[in-house]
Amino acid sequence: MWHRGLKMARNEGDEPCVCSNHSLEQAQIGFSGAGREFLRKLDPRHPGSHQTRQTADALLARIERQFGVPATLIMAIWTLESDNGTGDMGKLPVIRTLATLAHDCRRSELFQGELLATLQIVQRGDLHLRDLIGAYAGEIGQTQFLPSSSYVKYGVDYDGDGHVDLRHSVPDVLASTANLLKTNGWRANAPFGEGTANFEVMSEWNRSVVYRKTLVLFAERLAGP
Repeated sequence: MWHRGLKMARNEGDEPCVCSNHSLEQAQIGFSGAGREFLRKLDPRHPGSHQTRQTADALLARIERQFGVPATLIMAIWTLESDNGTGDMGKLPVIRTLATLAHDCRRSELFQGELLATLQIVQRGDLHLRDLIGAYAGEIGQTQFLPSSSYVKYGVDYDGDGHVDLRHSVPDVLASTANLLKTNGWRANAPFGEGTANFEVMSEWNRSVVYRKTLVLFAERLAGP
């Protein structure tokens, strides 16, 4: 998830916050990747967004009632970020990655906070060390939450097991995604296309206008005619 401008490579007109051994192409791979694959996800017939939604329908409806965020938008985010938990969630050890960024990156203070939050996630038992595998800037889980600014701040234990598990628990993943938007001012039962208040709230997820417009389009396709 690329909210609050922390994943700088996806934010228009901004330089990516990566160290010298990270390329812009690596930073952008989650979103820009292969255009053909991205368009495949955008197709509402894509099994990751259609069949999965059918199995999660009751859960999504409950989350929509509680948080006010449309089920179709939550599904769009989940599909684009990780193919509904079946795709690439990153292959890098999160603690080592964040320790490197905290030492070398021009935003050391930011990544020091992310590193400390990662240790907090382990300490409270949300994830085991073996599960702390993520993307190039330490993003974790099925909707790619950064540890400090997202996981710890917005994570919801929606399955009631006492832990916020954003790698394995679909209820936790979807409720936490909705909670981020609600906490930042999402207006229930209001439009969320470009130019609306909710579209601006979505900048907390990703500042890129293109990315947000893509989410809106995907959500509209999932909603059908």
